[in-house]
Amino acid sequence: MNKNLNFFLSFVLLFCSLFSSAQQNKADSLLSLLKKLNSGTSAELMPTIEGGLNGLPLDTVRINTLNQLAWELRNINPDTAIILSMKALNLCLPFIDVGEINTPAWASRQRCVAKSYNNLSVFYRIQSNYPIALEYNFRAKKIRELLKDKKAISISLGNIGNIYLDQGDYPKALNNYFKALEIAEGLGDRNGISRHMGNIGIVYEVKGDYTKALDYYFSALKIDKESGDKNGIAIGLGNIGNIYLAQKDYLTALKYDLKALKIAEELGDKNGIATHLSNIGSVYYKQASEAKYLKGSIGLNSLFRKALDYDFKALKIAEELGDRNSIAANLGNIGVICTSIKKHREAEQYLQRALALSTEINALDLVKATQQSLSELYSQTHQPAKAFEHYKKYIIAKDSLFNEENTKKIVRSEMNFEFEKKQAAEKAEQEKQNAITKVEIEKQKLQRNALIIGLSLLLLLLFFIYRSYRQKQRANTTLEALNKQLEQLSIVASETDNGVLICGPKGEIEWINAGVTRLLGYTLEDIKKQGNTLEEISANDEIKALIHQSIENKKPSVYQSQNKAKDGTKKWMQSTLTPILDEAGNIKKLVVIDTDITGRKIAEDEVKRTNEKIIDSITYAQLIQQSILIEESEIQKHLPDSFIFYKPKDIVSGDFYWFSVLNNKIIIAAIDCTGHGVPGAFMSMIGNTLLNQIVNEKQITTPSEILRLLNQGIVAALHQGKEGALSDDGMDIALCCIDYANNRIEYSGAQNPLYIIADNELEVIKADARSVGGSTFISKKKDFLKTEYTNHIIPIKKGMNLYLSSDGYVDQFGGNEGKRFGTRKFKEILSNNQQLHIQEQKELVIAAHEEWKGNTAQIDDILVIGVKL
Repeated sequence: MNKNLNFFLSFVLLFCSLFSSAQQNKADSLLSLLKKLNSGTSAELMPTIEGGLNGLPLDTVRINTLNQLAWELRNINPDTAIILSMKALNLCLPFIDVGEINTPAWASRQRCVAKSYNNLSVFYRIQSNYPIALEYNFRAKKIRELLKDKKAISISLGNIGNIYLDQGDYPKALNNYFKALEIAEGLGDRNGISRHMGNIGIVYEVKGDYTKALDYYFSALKIDKESGDKNGIAIGLGNIGNIYLAQKDYLTALKYDLKALKIAEELGDKNGIATHLSNIGSVYYKQASEAKYLKGSIGLNSLFRKALDYDFKALKIAEELGDRNSIAANLGNIGVICTSIKKHREAEQYLQRALALSTEINALDLVKATQQSLSELYSQTHQPAKAFEHYKKYIIAKDSLFNEENTKKIVRSEMNFEFEKKQAAEKAEQEKQNAITKVEIEKQKLQRNALIIGLSLLLLLLFFIYRSYRQKQRANTTLEALNKQLEQLSIVASETDNGVLICGPKGEIEWINAGVTRLLGYTLEDIKKQGNTLEEISANDEIKALIHQSIENKKPSVYQSQNKAKDGTKKWMQSTLTPILDEAGNIKKLVVIDTDITGRKIAEDEVKRTNEKIIDSITYAQLIQQSILIEESEIQKHLPDSFIFYKPKDIVSGDFYWFSVLNNKIIIAAIDCTGHGVPGAFMSMIGNTLLNQIVNEKQITTPSEILRLLNQGIVAALHQGKEGALSDDGMDIALCCIDYANNRIEYSGAQNPLYIIADNELEVIKADARSVGGSTFISKKKDFLKTEYTNHIIPIKKGMNLYLSSDGYVDQFGGNEGKRFGTRKFKEILSNNQQLHIQEQKELVIAAHEEWKGNTAQIDDILVIGVKL
């Protein structure tokens, strides 16, 4: 750790004198740990730090400790918390791309960065700096998705919902909360479930749906009480108090708010204290407002004074924290109270300050409330023009919050959540039924096997008894014993639900059990009318070969056949044909056990038909997609020494190549759309159409301009610039314009670079680090539609090779250790084989991919384009 951090730690030590005792102890502990981390090596620290370093690198422990201390300070001094988290982030960022990916060390570094981003998003939200808070949230969420850390993703979604809630964008807030809740429920994360339920309750409270809001609040409170989460309990109590306030049950509201305030004070949670003080002030104000209209009301001024006292206390804490949202809310509350007690000048000052701040931070709900309050103030002070002006602005703000479209979005979010929950329940039920079916099948197999073993033993016993009797009594005795044993055998076999047939060594039918009759309705006499051997009565066309196979190998054979029952219905049977051997290994009997699998076959056939329809549709889509791709031979008319290696992961692809010749210039591009399969294919159709319009119709050949217009086209086509946009899809692209007339190549790229080999040297022309389309969010600071791309100009040299590629080739896993192929190996293949004919290069590129992939599944669409000039 450096000198600057030592100075900063000294500053934090001075600041900590402002904490509560509990926070002081925690902060002191963390600061002490940071001092130790700053002063010694890993070896020196092991004996002095409780629990050692737990196998973590020293820098990782420093970063984690900085983040923990920042989190402790979030509700006390968010400015200091931001500085700490930025320090942690700056320590971690230089190491994020070091070493192999997908290793424990790599994951640890990624988690450190995500934690810093997450902390910064929370701290900036406390300061009501929503655009920056959102940006850090999306960065944290992206890393957590990369790590597949579902619990952390749920937290990020909840944080994003909080920011939209503060801004009054209730559809987006609710959509994120429901997604977060779904993940938390899937993980059994009770703290997460409680937190997201409480947030959903807030949205319904704002909508005025108090019944739903209370349902969510009480559900969240129950979980927090069971887990002993005091902070969650305080928040839940405050939320419930707000509902009772809205329902004018002031005593109950006050009871909940005072309980919440007490817990927040015990925890030293300044943010919570400010919130609950403000809530209590609202209760006294509402009581006083209602009392104004009752004759002979006592203590009216006292109630207003109490309301002002609590709001001023809340305002002071909010200003200490720099929480601009709470500052604006409390200024508005004070302004409203001043209006009620006829202090009109003070009221106007506080309300105007509240309006300016809520407008600055884009808190639409506060803007709406303040505009309404100003309208009422000017109405009381006989300024109708101003009153009407602010009333109009109040109506505009109200409509933007609760217009029909937003209401539809909120309902749609709720319906989607309920539908997904229902789907999950149905899936679980189906999996349960599948498990039961599997158990039943296993049970039937067990019964069948037990029956085979039992029959085998009985038949073997029968053979010995028969031989013994034959030696003693050559005639009637043998027949009598045989009948007796067959009677015993029939008692055992008749109890099973399976059908059992016993045949002679050549398949001649001797006996059936009652199970055959129950399954198909036939008696032994009915069966013998159809034939005397298994070959004659079986519905399986290959029964002769199966009998021969079992006799030859002396092993069981399993087969399926569709049988016609006596009542005309058709049933599917799975049959096990088992040879029974004597001591000498000769076939004595053939036993067939039938199991009814009609239900399973019907289900299999239905799944097969559904899959065939889906495959037919996707296969037809493949024909459509292939029709937009220019034949490689057509490209080679203009670029004779060129190749296309195109290998979709699925039937249809998200990768595609594009080619055109315009004004003696050749434009060629390798494009990688979001996703693969059907979603990627849809994007490829959009991309192909837009490129045709930009180049072939508008006659534009400058690559950077093509990408700029392509970006605008995607954003417009998928409505990504509008609030509530459902699509975040985009494209990565490498695009070249080969201009032989001016002896140059123009290139522009979005994420995908251009590889050039000239004079035996390989050069990588880097792409811009942003995709085309697919904006995650759009803020005032970043107008996505104005994104510009770099235009590179490269002189053409004789024998120069160009290569364009999507990331599917280098991202393929394989090799002996299951690692990524990687850019380094890709560049080696290009460099080592540059002198070969272009088609030989293609064969080597394909061979290297296949050898590396081996038996590993292809993970993405693959596209590589090679051109020798």
